Amino acid sequence: MPFSTRSLAEAYLEACQPGFRKGLFFQRKKTRLERETRRNAFWQDLREKTQAQLEWHLRSLLLDFFRRQQLTDDELLTDIQAFTLEPPVSLLDEGLKDGARLTRDGSFVMK
Repeated sequence: MPFSTRSLAEAYLEACQPGFRKGLFFQRKKTRLERETRRNAFWQDLREKTQAQLEWHLRSLLLDFFRRQQLTDDELLTDIQAFTLEPPVSLLDEGLKDGARLTRDGSFVMK
C-alpha cells in the first residue's frame, strides 16, 4: 500500500473511532465535517488507484478477448473502450469493523 494511501486510511480510521472529536466549540458539526472530509479523501485516493492500477488491465483483457473471439459488434467494442470502475463510497463504511485500527506495517482490520 502506498504511503499516501496508508496515511489517508489511518486518518479515516482515526475519525471513525467513537472517541474522535474535532474542535472545541460547535464540536458535533466540526467532527461530522472532519469525518466526511477524511472519508472522501480516502475514497478519492482509492478511486484513483483503482482506475490507474486495475481499470486499464481489465479493459485490456476485455479488448484482447474481443479480438481473439473475432467479434464484430461495434457497440460492444465502444462499451469495452469506455469501461470504468467506480467503487461506491459506501464500500468504506461496509468494510469497516468496530475498533478498526491501522498498524505500523500498513495492515488494518476491515471485513
